[in-house]
Amino acid sequence: MTFYNFILVLGLSFLQTQARALPSKPAPAAILFPQVQSTVLPDPSPFFASNLLQAPLPTNSFFQNFVLNNGDAAEYFHPYSFRFSNSSLTLSYPTPIPSNASILQNFTADLTISTTQTQHQHQVVSSFSDLGVTLEIPSSNLRFVLVKGSPYLTCNVSVPTALSISTTHAITSLSPNTKQNKYTINLNNNQTWILYSSSKIGLTKTNPSLIKSDSFCGVIRVALSPGSDAEKVLDQFSASYPVSGEALFTEAFSLEYNWEKQGNGDLLMLAHPLHLQLLSVEDRNVTVLDHFRYRSIDGDLVGVVGDSWVLKTQPIPITWHSINGIKDNASIPEITAALLTDVEAVTSEPISSITASYFYGKMIAKAARLALIAEEVGCDNVIPNITTFLKNAIEPWLSGTFGGNGFLYEAKWSGLVTKNGAVDKGADFGFGIYNDHHYHIGYFVYAIAVVAKLDQAWGLKFKTQAYSLAEDFMNLNRQPSSNYPRLRNFDLYNLHSWAGGLTEFGDGRNQESSSEAVNAYYSAALMGLAYGDTNLTATGSLLAALEIQATQKWWHVHQGDNIYEDVFASANKITGIVWSDKRDTGLWFAPQTSLEIRVGIQVLPISPITEVLFSNVSYVKELVEWTAPALTKEGVTDAWRGFDYSLEGIYNKQDALQKIKNLGGFDDGNSLTNLLWWIHSRVLPDPSPFFAPNLLQTPLPTNSFQNFVLNNGDEPEYFHPNHFRSSNSSLSLSYPSRLATPSFISQNFTAQLSISATQNNRERHVVSSFSDLSVTLDFPSSNLTFFLVKGSPYLTCNVSKPTALSISTAISVTSLSSNAERTKFTLKLDNSQIFLVYSSSPIGLTISNPSLITSEAFTGVIRVAMLPPSGSQDLEAILDQFSSSYPISGEAVLTGPTTLEYRWVKEGNGDLLMLAHPLHQQILSVQDSHAAVLDYFKYTSIDGDLIGVVGNSWVLKTQPIPISWHSITGVKDLVQALPEINAALSSDVQLLISTPLSITGSYEYGKLLAKAARLALIAEEVGSNDIAVITKFLKDGIEPWLSGTFSGNGFLYEGKWGGLVTKNGAADKGADYGFGVYNDHYYHIGYFLYAISVAAKFDVDWGMKFKAQAYALTGDFMNLNRQADSSYTRLRNFDLYNLHSWAGGVTEFADGRNQESSSESVNAYYSAALMGLAYRDTNLTDAASLLAALEIQAIQKWWHVHQGDNIYEDVFASENKITGIVWSNKRDSGLWFASAESKEIRVGIQVMPISPITEVLFSNASYVKELVEWTAPALSKEGVTDAWRGFTYALEGIYNKAEALQKIKNLGGFDDGNSLTNLL
Repeated sequence: MTFYNFILVLGLSFLQTQARALPSKPAPAAILFPQVQSTVLPDPSPFFASNLLQAPLPTNSFFQNFVLNNGDAAEYFHPYSFRFSNSSLTLSYPTPIPSNASILQNFTADLTISTTQTQHQHQVVSSFSDLGVTLEIPSSNLRFVLVKGSPYLTCNVSVPTALSISTTHAITSLSPNTKQNKYTINLNNNQTWILYSSSKIGLTKTNPSLIKSDSFCGVIRVALSPGSDAEKVLDQFSASYPVSGEALFTEAFSLEYNWEKQGNGDLLMLAHPLHLQLLSVEDRNVTVLDHFRYRSIDGDLVGVVGDSWVLKTQPIPITWHSINGIKDNASIPEITAALLTDVEAVTSEPISSITASYFYGKMIAKAARLALIAEEVGCDNVIPNITTFLKNAIEPWLSGTFGGNGFLYEAKWSGLVTKNGAVDKGADFGFGIYNDHHYHIGYFVYAIAVVAKLDQAWGLKFKTQAYSLAEDFMNLNRQPSSNYPRLRNFDLYNLHSWAGGLTEFGDGRNQESSSEAVNAYYSAALMGLAYGDTNLTATGSLLAALEIQATQKWWHVHQGDNIYEDVFASANKITGIVWSDKRDTGLWFAPQTSLEIRVGIQVLPISPITEVLFSNVSYVKELVEWTAPALTKEGVTDAWRGFDYSLEGIYNKQDALQKIKNLGGFDDGNSLTNLLWWIHSRVLPDPSPFFAPNLLQTPLPTNSFQNFVLNNGDEPEYFHPNHFRSSNSSLSLSYPSRLATPSFISQNFTAQLSISATQNNRERHVVSSFSDLSVTLDFPSSNLTFFLVKGSPYLTCNVSKPTALSISTAISVTSLSSNAERTKFTLKLDNSQIFLVYSSSPIGLTISNPSLITSEAFTGVIRVAMLPPSGSQDLEAILDQFSSSYPISGEAVLTGPTTLEYRWVKEGNGDLLMLAHPLHQQILSVQDSHAAVLDYFKYTSIDGDLIGVVGNSWVLKTQPIPISWHSITGVKDLVQALPEINAALSSDVQLLISTPLSITGSYEYGKLLAKAARLALIAEEVGSNDIAVITKFLKDGIEPWLSGTFSGNGFLYEGKWGGLVTKNGAADKGADYGFGVYNDHYYHIGYFLYAISVAAKFDVDWGMKFKAQAYALTGDFMNLNRQADSSYTRLRNFDLYNLHSWAGGVTEFADGRNQESSSESVNAYYSAALMGLAYRDTNLTDAASLLAALEIQAIQKWWHVHQGDNIYEDVFASENKITGIVWSNKRDSGLWFASAESKEIRVGIQVMPISPITEVLFSNASYVKELVEWTAPALSKEGVTDAWRGFTYALEGIYNKAEALQKIKNLGGFDDGNSLTNLL
């Protein structure tokens, strides 16, 4: 896998084997529930081979219709439907029939295979697996191997037999190849079928719809050719066929398909859209044949060549409480008041009046939600009451003493039924015939998990019953001695569940409530948490994650995604029931017009996992708006409205909250408490108000033009040379003035010009597109689009329809004049600024009052530029010359290990004029860029003068930097230094391995790992034998974070913005220094990457095992992918115009973006480059080396302060040798955690961690000496710790080795990421 193909594979560890899903269960296990002989279940014996009848049988399988009633109803296997009847198998390539109410796959008997001497005997299942079933017609000598996703039907003819192939169509031609082992069958419906045989076979068309063969023994394969180029592919792979397929749970959030195959060559199978989304091409030698496609109701099926697949899904958070926490403490009294009322209502009513398993389960799960909410908001006094209620309610069902109903075990199919369901197939919604098992039991498991969490003794007492319940629908055991079939509901090819049980349906399997299916697996994962069972949690988490992604693919309807036909997708935002062969808008209990019920049944129950299920905010908004008209209809109840309002709360918290407070009733599994908890736990800022819907399908930037998309979107951002601020349907421009003091420099925003439509609708802007160097803001109802491109001296605005414009100012207009064509206006303000306004066609501008200019209706392009103060040069002529060519976006392309190329997309005529900051000017390759530098055309900025450059693209070239594991120049005086370093190393290693890893913060944990990794590399450099013990420490420390088993914290993926958060950060925006709101990502992850790289260097096998997780971590901050289907945004932290990183995340700051520790930023890219070395990935090393080099040069330009270099004003530069925080609009000598006076901390935070790259960062020895001498007085102040002194002494060692060495030896302590060994 290369750097450019990041795959997210983080999460919980799989420790189980395939024969063991729920580890507590003995094998064989005693039956824990009373046994019963059901009077309503069908008899399986006619359809299953006798040996299979001794084992549990599937009850929701992809072949269920084959073993019910007459066994003659069809099932869909992708891409064909199959139907058995009268000793024959009929094959259909179904045609979807879409309407606005449904999509139906129509079964047509395209080909029917039988023997010429038909015995009219039904089929028998002789074997089945996760992905296939084998059926035999014994008297006909035919064995059909049906494997899901095979483009071929495979039939084995066991003894010489004459075959019959018939069709409901007319056969227009039958042609063999010369060997008579391939026949092409053309039908009059334009289908072409190809028949392959393992040996010569004679086929003859005996009438227009019938083909007969001579006597044949061997293997027949039949496939439809889906297009003119497909036949070659089918020929190539026809000799290799699958006879079964297993799905293996091999590691966290990963599923592996292994097919048993026969014949010769590679295996060709078909992947549906979710397979393609999850398929890890790097983990197996597979090839995707994108051009080889079959249609299906689930979307196009695409050819994949390979004997096994690995599917990897994004990890999901399995949490008891809200994922992001309740941030506003002021909301807790409101939640608590509702909680007290709801607890009283639940616990005071006798639950014994409810006897149905479904409603009983919902009621106890509702109570369990109240207990967890009480725990989260600190209302501990009600928890004992709820716990007592739950135990009293659950125990009768687990012990078999509940008089009104109860769980029983039946052995015919092997599973649980209810007492009522055993005698009445309609009771408990068909639970007695295996309908909806995962729904009902999921609620019970949720409640049991909560009680087991709150009362461990009770949990242990009923653990065996609890596990037996979960096993009924979630058993992974393949053994015949198991009490339950393997994964009763979950279809391991479709990657979601079926609910229908032992009922024959013409449309195949079905599932209505996708959210209740998710709840079942989520509840099982929680039960794993309650019992400390990582196997169960891992299994439940993976199945929940797959169910969620399948729901988002096939239940959530997205117009234009090529899943469903437009006639259906344009009329629906969510399905009612998903069938194998149908998509239905109606429900079992409500018509298609009841939109509120259709939404509600796909939402309930509301719990923390609901946030993951509905993570696509843009889709949620569309869904709520689509449903809204139905909520006002007569007869709609508040119980159903509540689910719609909860979704609204994802993007419109305040309105949804008020609607919820006004509800008069709730679903029997819901409560006011639960809805208030849900609304008040919406934490990460919602991007949907500010981004166009198409962008919300992709990862979003979190350290870019951020102020435009946070809160009200009305804080300014700096674009060089102008500030821009959007507010009330207008865009304000400021050429900022600066205020310089000894402690800071700031750029002040003044609304020098504001552009809007005269008819101002006071709408928010929408980001319609963004690129590496730009963002486009639309004001749709105002007909205005602003192209904001960093480094453009012009503001460009497109007016799409005739619109009267207003140009206002906070300063008085002293004059307005135009050229003769009225395509250029000169606007003078009384602060001596001059603005030039250019238009693509004549426009009339008039001063309406001293601060307002208005226009007549105008359509076209407006460009505005501030005329910079000049000496003798005519700068206005320059602006005039290039006013007709304007950029609308800009990309930065990493073209080599030292080269970055800017490519702007421009419109208009002529060459492009842009502005270069001082670092651009330093590394711009004029010859390669074919650019002209206008030294005299200057704007001032906080980053130094901005110089005009004419050219449509730039090439920036930086000096290469050494990426090395060890010291760049080696350890000098090795003989003298070696004993000293080895002694310190021995002591540091002993301290390291003897101290338990009790740290939970991602930053501190990462620093400790990186510290250990430094010791390992130093050990290697000096020839120590400590490497093995350090490597073990590293692996033991890293693995729990990569596998998701670290209990104190962990990395999770969130889909709202698209990236990693920590478990603690997801619940508390202040935890892990704001990692959960995308602050400091590359700092934290950089330390982890350093440690992973070193471990992978010393243990190659270990490195390969965790390579995917390591690359996923890297991808979070260093993804170069521009594709919409990427898991992460492009270069999360690195600003490709400024040429350095920002750290602040999705927090609004008046001074714009910011970065404090420049050296930790360098460490992140340096560590990624080392990881490239460890994995021999030159792409990764080259990209990271370039970013590290640029970051270093930017630091030396803007963090390292040099008096007299014309970057900073002298009043600041004379007092400071290094900055504390660099902001877009400010330079600050203070830090987030220390004052400006703490110079030793200011230096330390810009030095740590010390590694070989530090030598490059501080290569200017003269500057280093000035910095150390400037810092020295602070080192003697009271309260200064040796941990911080160590960094200054390290710098002193660059030019004064002997004195620095003595000072380091005298240190009594070190930073938690540093050590005496490292300093020596």
